[in-house]
Amino acid sequence: MNIALLVTSHAELAVAEKILAAMPSSRLFLHESMAMTKGEGDFASLGEKTAELFDKYDALVFLTPAVEAVRAISPLVARKAGTPAIIVVDVGGHWAVSLSPGADDGGNKLADRISAVLAAAPEDPPEDDPGRTLIVGIDCSPEVPSATIVSAIEGALDMVDASGKDVRFIASVEDEAKRARFEDVAMKFGRPLRLIAPDLIANWKLEFGAGQAEAGGGEPGSTVELSALLSGRKTKLILTQTRIMDVLVAISREHAISYRILVES
Repeated sequence: MNIALLVTSHAELAVAEKILAAMPSSRLFLHESMAMTKGEGDFASLGEKTAELFDKYDALVFLTPAVEAVRAISPLVARKAGTPAIIVVDVGGHWAVSLSPGADDGGNKLADRISAVLAAAPEDPPEDDPGRTLIVGIDCSPEVPSATIVSAIEGALDMVDASGKDVRFIASVEDEAKRARFEDVAMKFGRPLRLIAPDLIANWKLEFGAGQAEAGGGEPGSTVELSALLSGRKTKLILTQTRIMDVLVAISREHAISYRILVES
C-alpha cells in the first residue's frame, strides 16, 4: 500500500517516526513551519496538500487534529470517486481511526495495523516522575478565574486521596475561548494540557472491560469524563463528573483497565 503521512507539528512527528519505523516505505510530508530534514516536500496548506496527494496514494494518514483532517478531505470526498483510505492518528499516539476504508477495506486494516504498532512502541514516560498516572478533565465557563479552577482541581484530587504530584495531564475539550485559561491552569500544576477535538467527544464512545463493569463505573457520558479518559492509555474513571465551585472535574487513572474505542455508525 502506498502511504502518505501528513504532519503539522513536532509532537505529531514523534508519533509519525514510530509508524515510519514499522512502515519504512511510507512517505512523510511536513508543514513548512517545520525543518525540512525528514520529510519529502513541504506544505503551507493542509487542504491543498491533501488535494495534491489524494489521487496519488492508496492511503493518507493524518497526524493532525481530527477536525483539520475532516476539513481537508471533505471537499474531495464529496466530488471524487475512488477515495483513498483516510486514517487519523492523535497527537499522543493513543488511537488510529479510519475515516474512509478505501479499496478492499484497506483503511480499516491499516488503522488496526497502526494501532498495533503504536501500542507496541515504547511509551514516552513522564519527563519527571513515572508515578504520575492521573488525568484531570475540566470544563467551566470562560469567565471562571484560573485560581478558582486550580482550587477545584485540588479539591477533586483530595477526594481521591491524591495531589498535584500524581497528575500527568490536565485535559479538556478544544475551545479557543478557554484555551489560554486552561493553559495557565496546567502551567500552575507544571503539567501539559491535552485538548480533545469536540467531534470526537460527540461521536465516540468507550466500551470498557469487565473490571470497569464490576466497579460499577458504567459508560462515561460527560465531556469532562471523556476528556480525562481519551487523554491517556488504558484509563479508568476514579472520579466521575463532579461540580466544585463553578468547575466540572473528572479524574481518570492511566494503565488501570483495558478499553476499546469505537466509532459510532
